Amino acid sequence: MAEAVASKDVQRSAVLEQVDMERVLRRGLGGTDVAAILGLNPWKTPHDVWLDKLGLSEPPPQTEAAKWGLLLEPIIAQQYAERLGVRVRQPQPRFVRHPDHRWALGALDYVVEGAAVGLDCKVTRPEYGYLWGEEGTDEVPDDVLVQAQWYLFITGYRRWDVAVLMGYRMPVYQVQPDPDLQQMLFERAREFWHEFVLTKTMPPVDYSRGARAMLQAVYPRERGAVRAATQDEARLALAYRDLERQIKALERERERYRNLLCAAIGNDAGLQGDWGRITWKMTRGRTTTDWEAVARTLAADLGAYAERLRALDPQAPAPEPLDALAQRHTSQAAGYRRFLATWSKDGEEGAR
Repeated sequence: MAEAVASKDVQRSAVLEQVDMERVLRRGLGGTDVAAILGLNPWKTPHDVWLDKLGLSEPPPQTEAAKWGLLLEPIIAQQYAERLGVRVRQPQPRFVRHPDHRWALGALDYVVEGAAVGLDCKVTRPEYGYLWGEEGTDEVPDDVLVQAQWYLFITGYRRWDVAVLMGYRMPVYQVQPDPDLQQMLFERAREFWHEFVLTKTMPPVDYSRGARAMLQAVYPRERGAVRAATQDEARLALAYRDLERQIKALERERERYRNLLCAAIGNDAGLQGDWGRITWKMTRGRTTTDWEAVARTLAADLGAYAERLRALDPQAPAPEPLDALAQRHTSQAAGYRRFLATWSKDGEEGAR
């Protein structure tokens, strides 16, 4: 079984051996990290957290949503303060650590002066409003709840408010400390920090994009030859081969049903019922341009024009050849490790 292969049993990595652990120890786990470790962060996986803490990944580019969230944060905080009749400020420094567990930290948005209350400012699209419950409660998305409880844990505050801008309205939610939940978050985060980060041990591999990015970062290129598989590795290969065969069989069956449905639709536009809707319609034609042919035509025309120009002025410079021009604007993309499975005709015999 694929899950049976533990990360701690994999080959040593030259990349991991170069990790600066003093730099790692200056870091820690924040609220969004803890949500990701629990699988509750929609934008980040545990593998992303692990790569980030070990300094093995580049910060992701800022999205438009994140950009506007930062720009609107002061306005949301100001409206919150006016609505509740309080004063808010950004703590300095914004990174706060637990007094007893220095690896447990948080980047706080705002705090209410003299009230032991924190404030998190969010921006979301109105169509995501269904993820948020009644205003004034703690009915917020799971990742937001984890973040708020984590901040309550590291600060010891009595309440954490969440003001979220949804289109033209800004409901405010209030999260009270939950000691049992905080203890669970602490234990899971401590396990991740000590078992995976400090030991530079990869978290268990799964199906996610984050796991693939982790493997690519830890083992960026092959350093040895193709070798004989162990029994456990052979079982993994056979399991993968069997899944490939099942997927191909299911794809063929899906295409058979598609063709049967097209035959049933015939001259009509489609079918519909309580189960849904299926259409089979003509699409618009697509216009494409052969830019290579355009470039070569322009080069030929330019060459003819240059010949006429040199007939009038022998000192006129010759145009740059098309191949040289193309070479000047050509760049080499970085390579990557390509996974390729080739099966023997007798799969069982070849796997032994």
